Amino acid sequence: MDTPRNDASDREPDPESGSAATADELQRRQRGSLPSFLFITFLFFMLTNRSEEDVVVRIQYEDTVRALGYQLSNFSAWLNGTTTNFTLPERDLHVEQLVSKILPVPYQLDSSLGSYYSNTSGLFHGDVRYYNLSSISYDTNVTWKPIADRVMENANLSAIPEQLGSWNWSAADSIRIKVHDVMTTATNVSENIAIFQGKLELFDPAATDTVLLEFDGVHFTKNGSFYAFAQEEGSSSIDIRYLPSVVPISAQNATALALQDEMARRLSKLKTMADWGAMLEELSASKDTPQAHNCPFTFYGQLTATLVPENLILELEQEIFDPTGISTVRPPKMALNGVLISQSCGILYQIDESTGISTWGYGRNVISYAGWSSVIYLAMLFFLSRQITVSRTPAGISRLSRWTFFTQALIDAFTFVILISLATVVGPRASISLIAPAALAVILLVYEMQFAVLICRVQLPEDAALSQTAAVAARAPNPSATATTPDTGDVGGRDTPQNLATPSPDARPPIGIISPSRPEFIVYLIEHVWNDPHLRIWFTLSFFLTVVNQLVMLFSLPLFAAAVTYSMFWLPQIARSAVRGRNSALTTEYLVGTTICRLLFVWYYLGYSDNIMEITPRPWVWTFGGWIAFQVFFIQLQDFYGPAFFLPARFKAAKVYDYHPPMRLPDPESPDRSLGDCAICMDAILVDPSMGEKGSPASKEASWAGTAESHPGGIFNVVHRNVVEAKIRKSYSLAPCHHLFHTSCLETWLAIKNICPQCRRPLPPL
Repeated sequence: MDTPRNDASDREPDPESGSAATADELQRRQRGSLPSFLFITFLFFMLTNRSEEDVVVRIQYEDTVRALGYQLSNFSAWLNGTTTNFTLPERDLHVEQLVSKILPVPYQLDSSLGSYYSNTSGLFHGDVRYYNLSSISYDTNVTWKPIADRVMENANLSAIPEQLGSWNWSAADSIRIKVHDVMTTATNVSENIAIFQGKLELFDPAATDTVLLEFDGVHFTKNGSFYAFAQEEGSSSIDIRYLPSVVPISAQNATALALQDEMARRLSKLKTMADWGAMLEELSASKDTPQAHNCPFTFYGQLTATLVPENLILELEQEIFDPTGISTVRPPKMALNGVLISQSCGILYQIDESTGISTWGYGRNVISYAGWSSVIYLAMLFFLSRQITVSRTPAGISRLSRWTFFTQALIDAFTFVILISLATVVGPRASISLIAPAALAVILLVYEMQFAVLICRVQLPEDAALSQTAAVAARAPNPSATATTPDTGDVGGRDTPQNLATPSPDARPPIGIISPSRPEFIVYLIEHVWNDPHLRIWFTLSFFLTVVNQLVMLFSLPLFAAAVTYSMFWLPQIARSAVRGRNSALTTEYLVGTTICRLLFVWYYLGYSDNIMEITPRPWVWTFGGWIAFQVFFIQLQDFYGPAFFLPARFKAAKVYDYHPPMRLPDPESPDRSLGDCAICMDAILVDPSMGEKGSPASKEASWAGTAESHPGGIFNVVHRNVVEAKIRKSYSLAPCHHLFHTSCLETWLAIKNICPQCRRPLPPL
């Protein structure tokens, strides 16, 4: 008779468990390297794949270069007085009068008494006041209504609602301005003119979105004045050739020459750019972005003068950008007043004393952030290593939730991405400092993921046993099938050659067994990921980083996603403790220390106005921190009052297995009064106090440990007998597989492995 394929003779010894393994199981174990390599290759392909078509993007790039070259040639011809298609628009004197009523008149200071910053690259924050020029009313604060009426004389009032769009312009109360100054290098241009670019953002406290404008203009360094055009980000590029029409008449020629030099520089940069891929994506994205409004703005700005002589300010700026170690004057406050006006939309914003921080000051803040965040990450690494040391045994790991550590790993992964992205836009010195917290975030991420994988592997037998028990309980028996099944095997239900030779017609091989026809790559990859818990967790993390992160950025929800992730990393542990009916193995040191460290990041980004991510402080940050702290307090309550103390009885998990059930005591006349031999230490389980430390005092009248029978002799005797019986029951432990142990022996064993030392079945917690 043929030997069945799964017969014991065809099985090879398994070095891990000591049992035999089939050829299919060995084949499944040996196929891990190639699918893992293919999965990593597929992941890198998804991360580096471009969604834009190269041909279309290349055409857009060439169109941009051609258009800029055409504008430069016409502008140069206009400057030389030759035939050209370019014409400078007429000056609007009414707008100039209106701006002069609101802004102080720019003037040049005595260089020995005061000066202005010559390089204003940095960030400005301030409040704004909104005015509707088409319906402004007289009051004590507005003395320029007649001028505003003259400004709006030629405006098309009926087209204003369509141009404004759906955003509530009147609700904006604050502004943020990013400025980047570029000094001109042309020999025929005054050194007092700088070209500046940047972005301007208006905030509505009641709305989640903002209005983002990009601007292009000139900065006169001697008198601290700014003139720029602004429009919605992503719309057509700003034509800086028209800037001479808004600057003072005395500075028109110098401004035109500086703009000609700047246009030539930009054209040369576009032509010689080596890594043009990022630029092409930016150009393509800007053309596909839908416009929320159609309001062009003109920006007029004026720096607040400092009381520092000009030579000291120049020395300070030189030392900032080219440090030599000399002592300089303390950096004075940088402030900006301004007017943002859109004549076609009838909007005017007045900017009062917006405070600024220079690029150097921002870089210093980044370096400070990198320093203290590195200390916090080192502290979290310390707390995690201590927790891993305490919970290194299977008994401790079985009480932890893998998702608590997986969620924290996801947070650290997002933090790493943010730090690397920030390092690409800050200065070189600040970007180098960010390497330390980014590296520590990766190390913490790896440790958390490895510990989550370890938890998954240790809990896998227990989860499988619970799933199998639930499936058996849910599956109803089939009486007809039982009646018609012939008796071809052993009484115990073991598999026999006859049963193995005649499988069910619709029987399918389990997942992971290679079928005769090799499946497709995607099916093969899914099966491999599903069967390997280690790879499954890494795949889940990769999915969040590649897909969920892209969706979050697509819908502009990074703050919402971070808040949701941060608010739930202790919840899986609370849920697991309640469902499994066992306390958590998280130490108070790890709970409190990790919570404080992570809350420091939350309070910095959402509660500190000068954070490096420039996030506006949120008033609900304190409530958010209290919610996370409450989760830690709740875990402590579970350890004290029980894992499911907050649930009604009908919602609680199944009762925890009782290792100390009532058992018939041996004959009182027996010489050793033993319950049997312990399956671990092989010593007798004694119940007489004179027979050893592991025994417990027993009453000679008691014949059944743990019974609720009444005992004569008064209430004190009853209490004494109940205590004696409880001690007897605690001296032994009966496993679900009916193997008997000393309680102390079983506790020591479960601290190492959570399986029965005799039959290797998973054991519930003691």
